[in-house]
Amino acid sequence: MVRVRQHAAAPAQPIRRRRAANVETLRTVADDFLSGFGRLVDEVVALREAVAQSQAENDQLRGELAEAIDLFRDAGTLVARTGPAAQARGRAATRAKAAPARAAARVRAASTGGGGTARAARASTHGRATPASVTRDVVRAVIGKLGSATASEIAAEISHAGAPVSGRAIRHIARAAGAVMRRGDDGRMVYSLS
Repeated sequence: MVRVRQHAAAPAQPIRRRRAANVETLRTVADDFLSGFGRLVDEVVALREAVAQSQAENDQLRGELAEAIDLFRDAGTLVARTGPAAQARGRAATRAKAAPARAAARVRAASTGGGGTARAARASTHGRATPASVTRDVVRAVIGKLGSATASEIAAEISHAGAPVSGRAIRHIARAAGAVMRRGDDGRMVYSLS
């Protein structure tokens, strides 16, 4: 019988230890959970502050963007109101300012016969030797149509269309239009788009 009593009394001690171990484990788990939850709350608060800061920056940038757009619109309005001569800078401005005086001198010379030529008289009435309709885009279009051509061939094509122009003018306009210049098989300069 003694053995039976020992058997019955023996299991009581490990049960107490398990309860004590379970309480410690629960405390450790609860502490870990609370510290993890605290870190999570701190991260949420930091994210909320970052979002609020980003929204404030976005509002500031939107205001700056609206101001910049207004400035561009105002600049566009000013450019539209000013004439093309007022927009010119550098050499172009110098030429634009000097052009009326030169044209007046040509008209005086042609009308008085004081050394003026018929060409000077024509230039003063037209304002320029190359028609305004002959632009870089027109020259590029003709080069594209012909494939590759000399300045005189391009000038002939444009003149045939109704805007008389010289090969010399075409050379200058083609360079400005970005046409590629190379020597042809016959040694003449040929213009192409590539």
